[in-house]
Amino acid sequence: MCDRLGAIFKTWRCFLRNLTPFIAFLAILALSDFVRPQQPPLAQSGSANATPNTPSPDKDGFYKQTSGIVAPVLVRPIAVVDSHGLVKNCAPRTVVISAVITANGAAGVQEPQQATDPNCESAAIDAIERSGFEAGKLNDRPVPVLVCLGVSFLDDAEEILPRVQPCPENLGTTTFDGRSVYRVGGAVKVPVVTSQPIAKFSDEARRKHYQGACVLGLVVDTQGHPQNVNILRALGMGLDEKAMEAVRGYRFKPATLSGIPVPVSITVEIDFHLYKWP
Repeated sequence: MCDRLGAIFKTWRCFLRNLTPFIAFLAILALSDFVRPQQPPLAQSGSANATPNTPSPDKDGFYKQTSGIVAPVLVRPIAVVDSHGLVKNCAPRTVVISAVITANGAAGVQEPQQATDPNCESAAIDAIERSGFEAGKLNDRPVPVLVCLGVSFLDDAEEILPRVQPCPENLGTTTFDGRSVYRVGGAVKVPVVTSQPIAKFSDEARRKHYQGACVLGLVVDTQGHPQNVNILRALGMGLDEKAMEAVRGYRFKPATLSGIPVPVSITVEIDFHLYKWP
């Protein structure tokens, strides 16, 4: 009996000894699965999850010309309108303007930081806003893309047409609160006044029966509030200050570009008139 129990014990001990490496191998596999970092699922084509190489828009939802973005194409350039010898006065000069080409192929022009010649820039911007574009694309989907457009004024040119060109490093735009300021026109919808306090006469102007109009420049921000109010054409007699005081109280429905509120520069003319009642 003792010999039989001893043989059984020896057989089990031999079996367990042979089984030990297999158990250790299973334990290592289980431990490796436990400590292995979980990999995030790959984003599928068309998914809302962006991959590291997918271009991202700026805070306004507009894209720059980077890898992965198909650049907009100027498909219907419109020539500069030569009024009153404008081309002769502007030549030889190239005006470079930055603009957002919307998903609908319209141009929303950004306000130049410093105008070299306002008349030449206005003529160039007018031609750009009237031209037609094929929108830039991301994954075959039209998206708004920031581009630069040049208009070269030459004496011997039959037509002066805008063209898409690389943006110069020193090209600056007017900014407010870290955002580019746009010019109303083209794809940029005008802000709408919702509240307009009346400008009051100064005591000096009323006493001297002084009247006229002054012109103010300002930026309407994305909340519809006037910012950076300044005098473009002064009137005097304390009326300019009264006009600025009134305009600071204006409220607007903000300007939009592709449905997105954007800051824009506008001018406001304030008339001061004294009425004589019969």
